[in-house]
Amino acid sequence: MSKLRVGISTSYPGAKTGFSRNFASLLPYLYKTGKYELFHLAHSMQPNHPDFARYPIHIEGALNNFDQQRFNQDENYKRETAYGNAMTEAFIVKNKLDVFLGIEDQWAFAPQYFFDKPFFNHIKNNFLAWCTADSLPILPLIKEWAQKIPNYWVWASFAERAMKEEDPVKYGHVKTVHGAFDINKFNIIPTSERQSLREKFGIKTDEIIIMYLARNQLRKFFWSHLEALAKLRKLNPEYKVRLLFHCFWSEPMGWPIDRIREEVGLKKEDVLTTYNCMQCGYWEIRPYEGEFKDCKHCGIKGVQQNPQAPNGMGQITAGVGSSITEEDLAKIYCISDAFCSSFSSGGLECGNVESLLCGLPLASSPYSSGEDFIKNDFVYKIEGSYYRETQTGFRKHTPDINSMVKFFKRIHD
Repeated sequence: MSKLRVGISTSYPGAKTGFSRNFASLLPYLYKTGKYELFHLAHSMQPNHPDFARYPIHIEGALNNFDQQRFNQDENYKRETAYGNAMTEAFIVKNKLDVFLGIEDQWAFAPQYFFDKPFFNHIKNNFLAWCTADSLPILPLIKEWAQKIPNYWVWASFAERAMKEEDPVKYGHVKTVHGAFDINKFNIIPTSERQSLREKFGIKTDEIIIMYLARNQLRKFFWSHLEALAKLRKLNPEYKVRLLFHCFWSEPMGWPIDRIREEVGLKKEDVLTTYNCMQCGYWEIRPYEGEFKDCKHCGIKGVQQNPQAPNGMGQITAGVGSSITEEDLAKIYCISDAFCSSFSSGGLECGNVESLLCGLPLASSPYSSGEDFIKNDFVYKIEGSYYRETQTGFRKHTPDINSMVKFFKRIHD
């Protein structure tokens, strides 16, 4: 019997985004079944990238055959190109695909490249959209796609519930399937190893470390942790509590974390971060001192090549381009004492899952994907209120700082 030819349009598994790590966890399982011939359309990747040879499947980069001038000037076209929209038809037809999986935020797949095309009518019954919804009301584009195809998955149960409450007939086929994780890579490490790592990075045995891992994006509320720690210090100046932010601090359009830290009256030593060397891969935990720092491990000098991106040499804070493995990431979780996930809205929040696998107490925003966590009695609910986002009208959550202070205090005590 011939194998099913399955195409998967999603983030490249060698990257560090939530979607790429989802595919990196899923790919070995699909491959080992022996049932499928796998084809991957890798978002935001150049064609024939040498790294593709790492994987035993056919991979095509999405950044192929496009107008470079328009790409530089038109943000919609840039997004559509990066997510492989213009290449999808050729990808499906030339590879004679039986099944197609589109795994991304739904706005990554623009309808004009799909709905009115002959190839879409051919494959739509074997087309699975596995997409994140992160806010209420449900994005109209999500509902449009769900009405077009018989296989539609969301990453969090609130979205399935909201769609079925609106119309149980139109959306009766929608299912919740959470993102995939290789749970063997996230485990509690031995106490002796934890103590050794904390000592290596200057973390005292009586200090409490509250961790947050996320992209430094506007919907990830790093500022709330800073305000909560500053308030805790005023109420309990004797408490030895510090923060650990695992993110790229200089993310374009992200929070000015260091400026807010200074504004609320915290010292540099109060907020730790993860640095990794772009040359040798060495990582360490220490207070933030800027990007592109000299690496004491390999001796390379820090040099920034592109002011708009994490492109250069030396040590930078850990973002999507980090060389830190998931096994080492598990150690970073285990160095910490708790994980606090404060966000306005989310499709899953990988850090929540990984921190629980590593045995950390978790506090989470209760909205959108947060519902799936706080329904468990071992997850602390971050109280707060709701606001509306401009332009989209989406409902968003903002944390009550006092609720976060209460969680910090609980972990300390």
